[in-house]
Amino acid sequence: IRPRLFRPPYGAINNTVKAATTLSPVLWDLDTEDWKYRDPAKVARTVITKVQPNDVVLLHDIHATSVAAVPEILRTLTAEGYHFVTVSHLRATL
Repeated sequence: IRPRLFRPPYGAINNTVKAATTLSPVLWDLDTEDWKYRDPAKVARTVITKVQPNDVVLLHDIHATSVAAVPEILRTLTAEGYHFVTVSHLRATL
């Protein structure tokens, strides 16, 4: 398996970075700022109240708070009619 996508740290990308790789950059629409919070409910509320259709949501899996927020995010947004796809699928359909 070879990666085809990458998320530039902090979303920082320029022509030098683009020229140095064949990978496609992926940015996000909703920054949860999950690194600031220790409360999974706060992270979940941020996503649930701010997300829009087709958004790419930035969560960091290195933070236990973010990982713990995911089940509530999925439960709530699924109940609201959202469905979840890979970034590759989203890019292919937009």
